[in-house]
Amino acid sequence: MNLFNPEKRRYSGKEIVGLVRKEYGIQLTEGFGQLKAYNQVETGTAPRYSFTQLKAAYKMSAGSESFLAWETAEVQEPLKADHVVFTWVMSFGNGSPFPQPASKFDLYVDNRYLLSFTVVRENRRWIKEDCTLAYFQKYIKVTPYGESFTLDSQIKDESGVSMGLALLKVPRSMIRPGRNCGIMIRPSSRQASANWVRVGKVQSEPFRNINMFAAIDYLETGGDYSVDDYKIFYGDIHSHSGESSEGRNTCGTGKWSEQVEYARDISCLDFLSITDHDWQLSPEDWENLKKLNNESITGGQFITIHGYEWSSRSYGHRNVYYLGDNMPLIPSYGDAVHMPGFPNSGEKRQAVFESDTQPSPLVLWGKLDALKAEAITIPHHPSTMQIPLNLGHFYNPKYDRLIEIYSCWGNSLEPDDPVTLNNDRVNELAYINFMKTGCKLGFTASSDSHDGCPGNAQWCYKQRYLGHYLGSGRACVLAGRLSREDVYHALKARRCYATTGAKIVLDFRIEDAVMGSVLDGNHSAGKLNLSIKVRGTDIINNILLFKNGTIKEKIECRSREEKIDLSVSHGREPENYFIKIIQADGEMAWSSPIWVE
Repeated sequence: MNLFNPEKRRYSGKEIVGLVRKEYGIQLTEGFGQLKAYNQVETGTAPRYSFTQLKAAYKMSAGSESFLAWETAEVQEPLKADHVVFTWVMSFGNGSPFPQPASKFDLYVDNRYLLSFTVVRENRRWIKEDCTLAYFQKYIKVTPYGESFTLDSQIKDESGVSMGLALLKVPRSMIRPGRNCGIMIRPSSRQASANWVRVGKVQSEPFRNINMFAAIDYLETGGDYSVDDYKIFYGDIHSHSGESSEGRNTCGTGKWSEQVEYARDISCLDFLSITDHDWQLSPEDWENLKKLNNESITGGQFITIHGYEWSSRSYGHRNVYYLGDNMPLIPSYGDAVHMPGFPNSGEKRQAVFESDTQPSPLVLWGKLDALKAEAITIPHHPSTMQIPLNLGHFYNPKYDRLIEIYSCWGNSLEPDDPVTLNNDRVNELAYINFMKTGCKLGFTASSDSHDGCPGNAQWCYKQRYLGHYLGSGRACVLAGRLSREDVYHALKARRCYATTGAKIVLDFRIEDAVMGSVLDGNHSAGKLNLSIKVRGTDIINNILLFKNGTIKEKIECRSREEKIDLSVSHGREPENYFIKIIQADGEMAWSSPIWVE
């Protein structure tokens, strides 16, 4: 819809309400009328707050005792729409110059729990049964790690802020017309966090202070995540829990069911794989985890993939993913891991982990061959000093189809990347050094979450050296539909890309071949035609084109959406190309490479 009517006059607030009701069957109602009650909340009424001419702003951190309650404006009577949408100004922030634990906030209407949400920097929709909370982002400010800024009297010593509009959609059956509704937000985070949410009241005409038509369209559609003949689905295929039937030591937190709930309802992922370490899972655990995976699939909305982490201290870590249900867990420390009474701690357990007889990846792949398994093995954090992995020693193109290049461990693709702050690195093991050796690995990213918050993992008390100031990593696949089979085969075909966490839309092709493809190199005049399409969640600063692991071209940008066509020379030797996207807020994306033989 246009902001102006046919007479070229800007629509009034009343006209906007009428148009939205006619077009969408929605009754717009001002979502913040009067503050009612609060605890541990910063309040203020002076109009000195950033964004959208706020008259008042109320800021609440993710503390255990805080809450914020207010009344909406009166819902008009008679109510002629199928749904009511309450709108108010809302902002999110990190609360510190340094990484913070992931947060979770619960939202209530008239003392009835509706749904939960978390701090985000981009558009997001949280859906629970018949209710939807949409956050429509309009402004973002982020600083490099360790730096901070001040925006107003409430937002101080801050590293990242996103400001926009909240739209809460509820069915008319929940609303009594002619009265105000009560809304309350209460934190329910797993760990205490400085993350905060702020709600505000504008000075006048709330429906005209933002592009309400665009906001309502996002509320209804969720945005466009597709490229030409593919839909894009976002997931986390590397997360850890605290569940163990035998009481074994764990490096994660929370139950499997809680991981599924957080991934689906809070992180709003399309797919998930819980990949607990092999030494954590007993045979009974493995069977129960697969059963839960199957029970958690919601057709067309959320799917899971069977997986676990093959966790060798001698040969590095690879995640193993199965398409079928009947595949076993093959441990990286040999069969001793699954023996009854396997020690949870102490000298015997340490002896197993440090044994020089641990099976190599060749044993893993040999067993997969014997089983005729439909499986993928994905190496990750290869350049970490703590758990190095050398692709020059072990690489199997049948199973090693992808490499996890980003997680809470940082960047494992490029050496000396400034986003990698939290652990020592063996730079020569960064994957980019192996791109000329014949390794054909597509790119993916995931959280490697230890905090029970897949898709949104940040700092965790169990692994104090893990934490990141960017997103927690997402695997992004190009597929026809959201099913376990389609997502698995997209990963296996390398038809995927990696982001630091932002839902960046990316399409990279050479001669119309999608990312992850291998071309035969028979192209006229020795030229290759490259196509790049990207839609960011913030301003795109740069697009880098890599050839054989080296930057070939740098394209400077200043918009959220770019479409670029390039032509490059192709020599007689095998070549590979991929692109890297760098946004103004620091978030990044990497396409899987395309190989030209």
